[in-house]
Amino acid sequence: MTDNKWTRANRLTRISHHRIHEYVVDETLHPARGFFDELLPGSEHLAHLKAGDSYWSLRTTKTTGLDSNAVSFAYFASRQEAEEAARITPIGTEVAETAGSYPRFKEIGADEVERLISVDMPDGIFMGIYEAFEGAGVAGADCQISRKVHDRLGAEHIDWMKETYGNNWNLAAILEYCLNHFPASLLATLGARAIFLMVCSDRSFSEGYLFRQFEAIFHGSEGLAQAADSTRKKAGEGGGRHSNAKRQERLEALMTEIEKLSGIVGQMSEERILAQAWDNLKRARPDTPATPSIRFKYEVDLRSLDAFAARYRAVFAEGA
Repeated sequence: MTDNKWTRANRLTRISHHRIHEYVVDETLHPARGFFDELLPGSEHLAHLKAGDSYWSLRTTKTTGLDSNAVSFAYFASRQEAEEAARITPIGTEVAETAGSYPRFKEIGADEVERLISVDMPDGIFMGIYEAFEGAGVAGADCQISRKVHDRLGAEHIDWMKETYGNNWNLAAILEYCLNHFPASLLATLGARAIFLMVCSDRSFSEGYLFRQFEAIFHGSEGLAQAADSTRKKAGEGGGRHSNAKRQERLEALMTEIEKLSGIVGQMSEERILAQAWDNLKRARPDTPATPSIRFKYEVDLRSLDAFAARYRAVFAEGA
């Protein structure tokens, strides 16, 4: 078939992130021994693991277009094996999109056809939501509510939530806290609303809309679009070209400061690394922007623009 705009894939997919994490068999909140036998076909190389043993997961994120992510996991008996697997597909590797291999509709029936073509929840979005909860200080990595949320709601109110929402009471607690303490567009608030509607109600339309909002902001496409719109509006103003050149110069300077801090990435969060990079840049360049909203747009550019995205991801992949 001739390769043209009608027959080729319209979105490019790249490996955007690797993260290696250590787990302990049968430890609280970690998978039990049966996980490997029942849920991981082909994991015979982990059959020797017993309670208390460590193993490592390699979480690989593939980004399609601006903000469509897919996450896959592989499991290894040693960190060295996981690191070697990550080296095989380094950050920036392009992944070919090919036609699928689907069964004949008659063979699977109408109900299965409907399920087959339904749009699944974007892979990794729940991890993004849990990361937003942790970043906002409302829950830990295990999605259990933080002490400040517990203290704010009080034991009596939490007992009511447990009675009303059962095992999902913590989602209700996070949602109530976020609605009363954070802006509506905050990632933690959007994520709390979306996941609550998915688990505790049947408002699928509202749920899908909120997940889409969360994904666009979390992966930077909304910030990038806003920045692009702002740039277009300024294009006709005097000094527009000079302003754009100066912005590119600042982006390069900020990226350089971030790269200088790559050696301590594993010891500090991404937010603290960025804050330190801004502080260092401010000392070197007095004209460095100080407004949080402007700094946020610069950070979005570093994550999204082709000139900087691979360098940015490479820095934080080192500490993953």
